[in-house]
Amino acid sequence: MSNELCRVVQGLAMASIALVALPIEASECRATISEIANEIRVSHNVAVDEIRVRVADNPRSPYANANQEVVFVLYERPNQQVDRRLRGYSHNLMNSQQLLLAMSKRLIDSCEPVFRVRFGLNHTDGIRDFVINENGVVSEVH
Repeated sequence: MSNELCRVVQGLAMASIALVALPIEASECRATISEIANEIRVSHNVAVDEIRVRVADNPRSPYANANQEVVFVLYERPNQQVDRRLRGYSHNLMNSQQLLLAMSKRLIDSCEPVFRVRFGLNHTDGIRDFVINENGVVSEVH
């Protein structure tokens, strides 16, 4: 793992997203994170406030070389002019277990040291956790 303290990912098309402590070989990982962030923003109309890649506080990874987690902090676009139908998009995304699981699988597959992907909604206690188990299966932790 690299000792980089902070790295701004270029080409994310979103300001203020910093990836902290990126893995050494991060090009494929960085591209997947960028694709997922863009998918969340464009396809689901949800803003990504922050993305963190970090060594997990309490890694319960079944793999010795996988001790990192990726955290996506989401929020609804803070535009008061937005149609009321659009205001629940972030909650809809957070409630879509299949979609978040598919994103987590993509990310874990392309980021070898990552064993956990978390999605959180800003200013709430809503967090969805997805981890890889000893059989290589990604699933949600409840």
